[in-house]
Amino acid sequence: MLIITILTVNIVSNKTFMDQDSDKKEKNRLDDLYSYSILDTSPEKDFDDIVLLASEICNTPIAFISLVDEKRQWFKASKGLVATETTRDLAVCSYAIETPKQLTIIEDVREHDKYSNHPFIYDKSIQMLFYASAPLVNSKGNALGTICVLDKKPRTITAKQQLALKALSRQVINAFELRKKQNILEDNNIIIKYKNDTLNNFIHNTIDNISSPLNTISMTNDIIAKHIKNNNIDALKKYFNMISHSNSEMIDLIDDLKKRHHHIDMISAEKEKFDMIELIHNVINEERVKNRGTISFNSQKDIIFQNKQVFKKVIALLIRCSMTVNINKEVSLIFTNKINKDNILVQIQDNSLFKIEPNHSSCNTLNDAVSLIKAVKWEIDIHYNERGNLISLTIPANKK
Repeated sequence: MLIITILTVNIVSNKTFMDQDSDKKEKNRLDDLYSYSILDTSPEKDFDDIVLLASEICNTPIAFISLVDEKRQWFKASKGLVATETTRDLAVCSYAIETPKQLTIIEDVREHDKYSNHPFIYDKSIQMLFYASAPLVNSKGNALGTICVLDKKPRTITAKQQLALKALSRQVINAFELRKKQNILEDNNIIIKYKNDTLNNFIHNTIDNISSPLNTISMTNDIIAKHIKNNNIDALKKYFNMISHSNSEMIDLIDDLKKRHHHIDMISAEKEKFDMIELIHNVINEERVKNRGTISFNSQKDIIFQNKQVFKKVIALLIRCSMTVNINKEVSLIFTNKINKDNILVQIQDNSLFKIEPNHSSCNTLNDAVSLIKAVKWEIDIHYNERGNLISLTIPANKK
C-alpha cells in the first residue's frame, strides 16, 4: 500500500512539472512573437507575394500566413480568405505549431479526430476539407505560426510541394527577422538623435549658464578677501549670499544633466509586454493620488508591447502636473484607453478649474513629459473642456 501511495504522488508531481514546463515554453514563444511587433500591422507586399507563391505551388484556392498569439490566430497575409483572424480554439494552426519540426498535413479534415466538426468545413466560402502547413520557426526554435494552404476537396501534396512549403516558411521567418532588425535600427536612430540633441543642448546651455556663476564666485572671492582685511562683516554676508546663489545655479545645472542622462537610459530600454492598466494603478499608488480624490477606469486590462519605463514615467509626470494645477479638495481623474491596429490612445480627464499651460513654471513636470514623449516619437495633446483638462497621449501600437 505504501508503494502505491508513493507512485501516485510521483505521477502528480511529474504532471505538474510538465504543465509548468509547457507554460514556460508557451510564454517564451509568445514573448518571441510579440518582439517582432508584427501583429495587427498593415498588409505588406513581401508577405502577399509569399502567400501567392504557396497557393500557386500547391495548387490551392486558399493560402495564408497565420500568427498564433495567446487568444487568436491572426493572418498577416492571405489569399482566398475574407477573415483577418479567428479565435485560437478554431485555429488548426494552433495544433500545427505543437510539432515545430514537421509539416502538418490533414488530407480530409472531416476524418480528423479533433477537427471533424470544424465550422470551416461547412462555411461555403472556405469549405476546408484539406489542410497543410509548415511552421514558422525562428532561430530560438519557437513556432510563431504557420504558412498554410487549404483546399475545398480531400487531397494531398507531393514531396516537392512539401519542400517548397518548407522553403517558403523559412522565407517568411527571414522577412520577419529583417523587419525586426529594421525596427531596432529605427529605435537606435531615435536614441542616437536624442543623445546628440541632449549633448548639444547641454553644451550650449552650459557655455551660456556656467560662465556667469563661475565669474561671480571668482569676483566675489576677491572682494571678500578685501573686506576680511577691513573687518566689514555686513559686506561679507552680502557676498556670501552671492556665492550661495551661484552654487545653487551650478547644482541646478548638474541636476539637469542627471535628469537628461536618466531619460537616455529609459529611452534606451527595450520594449516589453505589460498590462497598461495595472501599471497606471501602480503609478497612482506611488503618487498617492487616491488620498486626494477618486480614480476611475474604463477598462480592467489592456496588454500592450511598448517601452514600459518611458510609459510609467510619462504617466507619473502627467498625473503630477494635473494634480499641481488642481486646487479642488476632491480631485477626480478618469482614465480612458483605446487600442487599434495603429495606435494606443490614453486619455486623462481631470476636474481642475485651471488650464494646464505648457512651459508654465507650475508645470515643469509637463515639460519633462513632453521632452520624453518627443524623444520616443509619441504624441501629446492637451485641451480644456467643460470638465477640466483632457490630456491625450498617443502611442504607436506597432512599427510599420
